[in-house]
Amino acid sequence: KEIAQRADFTVFASDFQRKWGEQYYNFTKTRTVHYSADFIADNFNPTGEEAARVKAKYGLPDQYVLAFHPMYHKGITTILDAYDLDGEPLPPLVLGGIGTGHLNDDTPADDHIWDIRARIKAHVITKKDRIWALGYVPEPDIAGLYAGAMCALAASSSEGDLSGTIFEAIMAQCPIVYSDIDVFTEQLQ
Repeated sequence: KEIAQRADFTVFASDFQRKWGEQYYNFTKTRTVHYSADFIADNFNPTGEEAARVKAKYGLPDQYVLAFHPMYHKGITTILDAYDLDGEPLPPLVLGGIGTGHLNDDTPADDHIWDIRARIKAHVITKKDRIWALGYVPEPDIAGLYAGAMCALAASSSEGDLSGTIFEAIMAQCPIVYSDIDVFTEQLQ
């Protein structure tokens, strides 16, 4: 906060966060610079062939729902709770990216990981046939992971900007379900 108040400007990635900084931290010298998809890798190749290759590599089912980088401030608990509702069975859930590999075992982890492990164990669904926790996914596999998904989920309770997962889903022409929070809706609608 001190550094920002002494700076010529504080740059925010969304109008929502800029207004928050002005209202709650009294920042007066602010600007918004919206991110773009420039950071997506040049070799992002969301083809049917890539989808088949990635499904075979990870042993994924023919149909699945993808939540990429869903851990920590993301809404993974919302996603898991939705999968525990009564009614029509949902397609298997694939969790990939940062922190998801820790869901496969009981090795020491932080409180968030323990909480998510407990939620998965408490659910009617079982990890073995309904939830795949891939862990780290190498960059060349990411496009195929999206291309093979029925849809992607970007549930979140907080975002610093329009997330890479949304850009990746859009670039792979994968339907995306995202939280109705201002940092998403101000750019996607």
